[in-house]
Amino acid sequence: MRTSLRVGLALTLAVTACDAQASPPDAGSAVDADGDDAARADAGELADAGPHYGPPVQVGTLPASGLPETSGIVASRAQPGVFWVENDSGNPADIAAIDATGARLATIHLAGATNIDWEDISIDGRAGLEEIYVADAGDNLARTSDGAMGRASVRIYRIAEPDASAGDATVTPERFDFTYPDRPYDCEGVFVDHRTGDVYFVTKEPSPAEVFVARAPLDASASTTLTHVGTIDLSLATAADMSTDGARIVVRGYAVVRVFPLAPGGDVAAALVGPFLSAMSGSVAEAIAFEHDGYGMYTVAEGDAARLFYLPAE
Repeated sequence: MRTSLRVGLALTLAVTACDAQASPPDAGSAVDADGDDAARADAGELADAGPHYGPPVQVGTLPASGLPETSGIVASRAQPGVFWVENDSGNPADIAAIDATGARLATIHLAGATNIDWEDISIDGRAGLEEIYVADAGDNLARTSDGAMGRASVRIYRIAEPDASAGDATVTPERFDFTYPDRPYDCEGVFVDHRTGDVYFVTKEPSPAEVFVARAPLDASASTTLTHVGTIDLSLATAADMSTDGARIVVRGYAVVRVFPLAPGGDVAAALVGPFLSAMSGSVAEAIAFEHDGYGMYTVAEGDAARLFYLPAE
């Protein structure tokens, strides 16, 4: 039986453009600037704890071709100024390195991999590892059919982080398969805990979102059953990330972005149902990631020539 960590983050969101087939507007599009007010009142947004966030600033544009559905972004820990992005379902099994203006630096092909529904990308930031995790965890049918028509399993591809300055390359990834303990879920938010190597999955439910974990070390020899560790009253989570120092976790939905503080040695699942900071609550995008060495964040929507935005931490 699952253990619910719900602590009353009552949240009612009016979300647009978020059915299984629709693409959200670009990151600069206005939605409901007060979309997180209910959660602030009930959960207690952190009024006096930093960082708080300024308005998003466009810093670049992704290439006009080759990245039509950017569903995940992560900042390199080993290569400052480099970001890794991936495409959504049905696209080639490639990831791309871009710079902070969105310019492409390299394309890395994952030999033997299949892009069923790539939805997030993360990096294990533990010193000396610098491994990229590509999460093939999306499952629109699971969300629209309450799991009845969902995928039997989801997977992660893992590679050592390439040198972006070396240009295009082909690498062979490790593959890890996972199943949920009860039924299939759609999942678009996946991140690695930089302290432990555990991998967290935040599902894309209309609300609440379920949180599952795969404990490190991952096992490539057999499918692993994920462990349910929590429930968040947040609608349609599309991305998640942990800051390099392990002190912040961001989860973004179509209408809200929440940053959860994590105390040294603190429990991730408990932090995700605790007080949070809001950022960019009136805008819509798909992917989000912390910057290389701080709490500022980069976010981008799907679509050719998508605009890349930076959310400064104040």
